[in-house]
Amino acid sequence: LAQCGTAQGVLLAALVRSSQGGRDSTIQQAEVRLLTVDEASAKLGVTREWLYRRGKRLGLAVKLGDGTLRFSSSALDAYIKTQTVSVVPTRRKRAV
Repeated sequence: LAQCGTAQGVLLAALVRSSQGGRDSTIQQAEVRLLTVDEASAKLGVTREWLYRRGKRLGLAVKLGDGTLRFSSSALDAYIKTQTVSVVPTRRKRAV
């Protein structure tokens, strides 16, 4: 009986995970948006020139058919997430 309860818990957790995964991918698809250079530079807090120079190399820029550049909102969010540094407080050393 205990083994059946454990198996039931594992199956329930897998079911919840799979249903959340489907909902998250739908939300992510709805949030994909291409930003202009001004919007993207404001979001990153950099100048337009910095974004023009580094946007394609960093994989943030999307070149449209007419030659204009747009920047993927989800790519910018991922870039911000990878570049964010968490600050860990350090302990003071005791005076000897």
